Amino acid sequence: MTAIEYQIANKFCEEALIELKIENDIPVWLKDNQSLFESINIQPIGMPGIANCNYEGKWYEDISLFHSVYMLKLFEENILEEKSQYEAVVYFIRQMNIVKLNELLDPITYQDEPKYKFLELLEDAFCSFQGLGNSALYNLEGKCVGCNDGCTGFSFLGNNDESHMDLVIAEHNGRVSDIYDCSQFKCEKKLNIRKRIVLDKDNFPF
Repeated sequence: MTAIEYQIANKFCEEALIELKIENDIPVWLKDNQSLFESINIQPIGMPGIANCNYEGKWYEDISLFHSVYMLKLFEENILEEKSQYEAVVYFIRQMNIVKLNELLDPITYQDEPKYKFLELLEDAFCSFQGLGNSALYNLEGKCVGCNDGCTGFSFLGNNDESHMDLVIAEHNGRVSDIYDCSQFKCEKKLNIRKRIVLDKDNFPF
């Protein structure tokens, strides 16, 4: 590509990223921008793709950013090709992506609530995390030491302030069979945590 072609591609990538902010249908966005992605993707056989975003020492930031975002969204849309449903659910809790969780979770009860109600509680918890400046969560393994002694799950911690949410996530044959808030949860790693976000109708931290 010439310098002019890089500039044009960079502009198209910038516009695609702006479009993503208002496009709710990710599969449509991926399809609409597939040709653009392929034009800036370098992928030797058997190797992961990289962005063709450097020309004669000039770095084209929007090409690089579009490439990484496109790869991420493509992975997320096809996540079950690489991960079990259980692993995918844990991934999207970390991303606080309620839409994908709604797609993935089976229509059963969670925390003795119908799926739609449980997702409302979970979305409220995500809003609490975000209100504290967290854009994503990371997770640490742990288990219940109370009523459901030994049942495993995760502490999900905010990436800004380490507020946390403790969930037991039961699974059977790679699929989630229940998720519930645990008030007696112990992480394998000792943590200095000040605030816990709970799954209830008021979502009061304590």
